[in-house]
Amino acid sequence: MEKPGSDERDGIRLPIVPERILMIRLRALGDVLLTTPAVRAMRRAYPDAYLAMMVRKNMAGAMEGNPNLDEVIICDPWYGEGWPWTRELLEFIRVVRGLRRRRFDLVIDLFGNPRSAWLAWLSGAPYRLGYNVRGRRLAYNLRKERFLQRGERRREVDVHLDMVRVLGIEVGDKRVEIQIGDLHRRAIREFLAGLGIGDEDRIVSLSPSAKWQAKQWKPESYARLARMLREAGWRVIILWGPGENLLAEQISEAAGDGVFIGPRANLKELAAMVEISSMLIGTDSGVTHVAEAVGTPSIVLYGPTDPRVWHSDDTERHVALYLDGLDCLFCNRKFCETHECMDNLTPERVMEEVQKLR
Repeated sequence: MEKPGSDERDGIRLPIVPERILMIRLRALGDVLLTTPAVRAMRRAYPDAYLAMMVRKNMAGAMEGNPNLDEVIICDPWYGEGWPWTRELLEFIRVVRGLRRRRFDLVIDLFGNPRSAWLAWLSGAPYRLGYNVRGRRLAYNLRKERFLQRGERRREVDVHLDMVRVLGIEVGDKRVEIQIGDLHRRAIREFLAGLGIGDEDRIVSLSPSAKWQAKQWKPESYARLARMLREAGWRVIILWGPGENLLAEQISEAAGDGVFIGPRANLKELAAMVEISSMLIGTDSGVTHVAEAVGTPSIVLYGPTDPRVWHSDDTERHVALYLDGLDCLFCNRKFCETHECMDNLTPERVMEEVQKLR
């Protein structure tokens, strides 16, 4: 039997049947959504356990309503921009106290950065599973290698599922999911009706924003693509989130009449907008993972990030588009001076895929 402090070998056998389980995945929308198959596997393995998920406040909508979870716990102790350090410290203490009150007996850290490692260690859980990486490994008494070999690139969904597999749990399907309520769908349909867009129209949503400069496609390319889509009979909606409205306006103005800016939406309403759309086109981002979760076909533009890690397994409905043959492709850099991989992707090339996917 594996004991606390053990590393992964042929698997880790827990000496208990956990009754209260916490899974942690901080950071962005796509990161969180790609944990849902692992959450589902844990629920199947422990149907009677209390299962909670910790995410950042702005990502709570990705997990709220998930039938496999009993609770979504919010954690933002390090993200109070402009806060004095004393307030950040008090918020961190509040979060830790909340975890200790819940008396989890197993914590699974799916993130593995210093912040999540601290939270796992201070949770009070007797069993803490995390990645065997320098420094952070000390926060866990059950450890797993993140990758089997250096430089390995595996789909992020499988990386999360490996944290479940190592416990001897069968993982089942890899379907990504997000729950949307009728209220959210109704709000989006009312918005579209105000634009004169009905159920009979073919809607394509464009998701132009990217957190990394290196992932961005030129606004003028999106504008030209929007005009081409409109001329082909599509109703074009430009999606945006916090701090992204100016980019949406820039593209809409350059594209001309008949290209609309999407509504100010919360995460659930954004998912409803993607679900109602006939197609989504965008750079690699959380929104493209929403398309996979709701079953909307998508075309995803890749450059610095690797589709082998981030793209859907369903390559018939979700197209990964990139410029093959570049030495620097999939470099994983957040900033690029040449930007060749994205700038040389043309709207005409994207339209070729639209014709195939429609």
